[in-house]
Amino acid sequence: MNTEITYEEAIKELNLIVAQLEDGEMPIDQMGEKIKHSLQLIQICKTKLQTTNENIQEIIGEIME
Repeated sequence: MNTEITYEEAIKELNLIVAQLEDGEMPIDQMGEKIKHSLQLIQICKTKLQTTNENIQEIIGEIME
């Protein structure tokens, strides 16, 4: 992934992949690549959530001082 993707875009893409898998709409030939891409999207979401949490904790810490 060369371009920055937002959390919302990653979630939207993950939901689309899940829907395709659940509906049986995804060709078997694409399934492996889509699952690998899903893992990348999950990591992006996880990183963004952790960063946001750290930022919030820092702000709360400043307020409590």
